Amino acid sequence: MTPERHSLWQARVGQIESGSCAEVVVAEQAQADAYAEANWKCAVLASFLTLLVMVHSSIVFHPEGLVLNVVFAAALGYLASWRAPWLRRWLTSARRRREQAERSADLAFTRLQVSHTRERMGLLLLVCRFESAALLRPDLGLTGRVPGARWNQLQGQLDAAGTLDQLEKAVTRVLEELAPLLHEQAPRAEGDVNELSDQVRILC
Repeated sequence: MTPERHSLWQARVGQIESGSCAEVVVAEQAQADAYAEANWKCAVLASFLTLLVMVHSSIVFHPEGLVLNVVFAAALGYLASWRAPWLRRWLTSARRRREQAERSADLAFTRLQVSHTRERMGLLLLVCRFESAALLRPDLGLTGRVPGARWNQLQGQLDAAGTLDQLEKAVTRVLEELAPLLHEQAPRAEGDVNELSDQVRILC
């Protein structure tokens, strides 16, 4: 994500909170998990393919050289998966990535203290780049005012994004739609204070 995109999202959060009592937190993380199993899968696959080629090759390999080449190929495979996000995505299922993004959103909701507002009016929007997912987590005060169907509709817009660029645009659209929605359903009260920072949070 570019600084310009972060500035845009921060401005959208400010617009939402200027007309409602909601406390919106937008957070972003590179990936929701290390997906170590993908690295090991790539290592095993690389070593198996190397062994297969060497066994069926017309060149005769010394037994010690065979073992060393297989180990070396496994190390290269592990490193390739660790360094190449596209390869790690290929070795993980969409369901696994989605479940991890969901867990990360639940953890971020607590970690960023979204539920610590006085009226429980917090709302988290977490963007996971590797998983190409963005997730909404409204607190109890907002779920009591905005119908569940409306939250599902907003989440559906985020889920429909197929690429990272589309996801960024979907996040911007959802933030734009939240401004009039929350102004109507959770109007700002007199004396309302900003309890949570509008700045986009970067999570490790």
